[in-house]
Amino acid sequence: MTEREFEVRLDGKFSKRHLLAIIFEYKSPTVSEAARKLTVEKEQIHAWAAQLAEEGLIDYATEDGDDAPMSLTKEGFKILKIIEKNWIAQEQKESETPKSQVKADKKKKMDAARARMKKRFEERGIEVIVLISAVLAIYFTKLFIDSPNVEGLSFILGSLTFSIALVLYSRYQKQMRSKKEIISFVQWLRKNLVTMERSFLLFIIAICMVYTMGMIALHYWHIFFLSDWHLNFLIIATVLLAATTELVYYPKKTIRMMGNFYVGVLLMVVGLMIAVDLLNITEGIFGSRQRIIDLIFGVGFIILAYLNDKKLGVSKVIKRAGMERDKEEKEKEEYKGMSPGMIAAMKAQAAKSDKQIEAEEADD
Repeated sequence: MTEREFEVRLDGKFSKRHLLAIIFEYKSPTVSEAARKLTVEKEQIHAWAAQLAEEGLIDYATEDGDDAPMSLTKEGFKILKIIEKNWIAQEQKESETPKSQVKADKKKKMDAARARMKKRFEERGIEVIVLISAVLAIYFTKLFIDSPNVEGLSFILGSLTFSIALVLYSRYQKQMRSKKEIISFVQWLRKNLVTMERSFLLFIIAICMVYTMGMIALHYWHIFFLSDWHLNFLIIATVLLAATTELVYYPKKTIRMMGNFYVGVLLMVVGLMIAVDLLNITEGIFGSRQRIIDLIFGVGFIILAYLNDKKLGVSKVIKRAGMERDKEEKEKEEYKGMSPGMIAAMKAQAAKSDKQIEAEEADD
């Protein structure tokens, strides 16, 4: 550290340590010069200088009065280096504080914006949902009109999509007329989708799977022929729908967990499709199919999904969903002829065992 590298910190409340820094910067300043620089009384400088001299940090001749020069000792130079480090750390901390505040303010604004969007969607959600279902119905109907021999199932799926939205809304209206509490359609939908019987959700998934699997079957039965991208899309969609049936049974789902699960499923299905030559990635890169390279990529995707299964959670979801299905079947048999009170007690006991299972999964 040279004298030019050190800058005296003069803001805040002054102390004898600031005097030590002044002595270092100006080599051997007098009491008058130090008092002028620190804008304090000369008597204060004398008092600090006497304390520093007593501690062996400076040389100070009291008999020279206000013109007494002050200079650092070897020990004073060591102490000054420590003070400098502390000041630098303090300045860095103070410079970081505004950044953290800016980050906090930004997060606060984003949360407020999300809350506004959520509120608007809940207020106007029925219009959005009916609009989306109507657009899908029109789209599938157009596919049917353009190719009636190929897209017959598309017309059925489009009609069912719009019908389901209307049925849900009619159920919402019926319940709201019989209740004092009025909530928005989206709030009702979110609440009921959590507690809604699994059979209804599985029914919707089954409708979609009938469409995707029906289209695939009609293609392979040579009743009509789909383009490669359309066929591959339907195969991937069928697998994702089948995977969704597992998620329906999985308790306490989170967005992150579901995202990881779908990534794992996609890695496996895409890898398998590449490996069996349903998909290829080399044609788009090299202009022609390179079967060996495609096979390497396909097997690589499958291995990647297998090695990251603990993080992606595919096997965990499938295992737990199977346990939930078995438990449901067992409960149906056990609860036959029981009173509501006894059923509630048994469900409470089952909930405790579920918590133990979740704790074990968390440990894994």
